Amino acid sequence: MKKILENGFWPKYCLEELDWFKSSKGSVAYPMVCFCDIPLSRIQEHVGKYGEYGIGLTKEWAKRNKLNPVIYLQKDSELGFSFNKVYGQSLKGAGELSMNKSLRFNLMKMLSYIKPVQSVDGYDYYQENEWRYVPVHSKVELWVNEGEFSDPEVEESLNEVTKDVCMLKIEPKDIKYIFVKNDSEIDDMIRFIGRIYSRSYQSSEVSTLMSRLLSVERIREDL
Repeated sequence: MKKILENGFWPKYCLEELDWFKSSKGSVAYPMVCFCDIPLSRIQEHVGKYGEYGIGLTKEWAKRNKLNPVIYLQKDSELGFSFNKVYGQSLKGAGELSMNKSLRFNLMKMLSYIKPVQSVDGYDYYQENEWRYVPVHSKVELWVNEGEFSDPEVEESLNEVTKDVCMLKIEPKDIKYIFVKNDSEIDDMIRFIGRIYSRSYQSSEVSTLMSRLLSVERIREDL
């Protein structure tokens, strides 16, 4: 978390299930940073799965950086049918769609924001209310197939490129909360915030950010 506060979010390639697509198995990897749009009252269930440290950001920051909620797709729905048809045509080389590289690229960009309602093992993705940042840059591969991505050297090389050109920056004004695991960690985080922000931001901004520190331990007790 300290690295995020100091350097920003690093988009990394993540495998996404393709089971919503009837003619495909396995996964494809997209570069992304994922966020959840949930109230504090639901944070306990979230930290149980993803860890007890986090940063809460403003919706203004999300919109300014072109984040978007994912589309949760039920594969047997009418929308699922339409995506399957268009995606299937592009893969099979049918019609004008497959001949237009720009259309194909934009189709894949849309697909990078699609997530099944449930995982193959029954986990309910929909409850996460996910927002996503998928960087678009001439040096960044928008997607990588599962077989290629399984090579650790390929994965590392792809992620180094996103680190060089697509870091997602944040400033004190963008932060609503900073979560640490225990109350005992708050003093250390206050010192860290002072060290990394005091030279570039007004003392009032830094003090306000320090006041937004919360521990998951305290939230559990109070909620």
